[in-house]
Amino acid sequence: GYHEVKPLSEAGKIFNIAFIITSFAIFTYALSSLTKYIVSGEMAAFFKNRKLMSSIDKFSNHVIICGFGRHGEQAAQILMANKIDFVVIDTSETHIRSWLNENKSLVYIHGDATDDEILNKAGIKKAKALLLTLPADADNVFIVLSARSINPALTIISRAQHKNTVIKLKTAGADHVILPEMIGG
Repeated sequence: GYHEVKPLSEAGKIFNIAFIITSFAIFTYALSSLTKYIVSGEMAAFFKNRKLMSSIDKFSNHVIICGFGRHGEQAAQILMANKIDFVVIDTSETHIRSWLNENKSLVYIHGDATDDEILNKAGIKKAKALLLTLPADADNVFIVLSARSINPALTIISRAQHKNTVIKLKTAGADHVILPEMIGG
């Protein structure tokens, strides 16, 4: 049932055949890629990430918690009880998932807080405080240096693992340094 308005040459017929096959292949590939994107959850993750970023954009004078282990979770509970907005940054999705089971409203970024881009995504320029609960003192010192250069007015509270790191953290720009093991002892 296919015919042209005016007769085609042999070259025109071959071009049309190649054009139809190529168009169908491209359409099929695009459709399969879209289906894979939707089924694999990438689309849901994209919209979830977009929702989190819009939540963070609305924040100002919020607290950023770097590290969501025992100390970070405890701080989050206190901030939530006092109705203070906060953003969590952690490299482990395990900590975040366990919290999300009980508190669906957690605003978090899955990433490395030593990366300035992650700190900027968390809204560090508009934050009032930064709470560092990472177990590695070197990471905490590095984040203090980065955060202080991005937002000089930021209040920075850091956890320290070792007593001799307190001076380094204060020199880097931390306002307060806490030694949980000493307090516990």
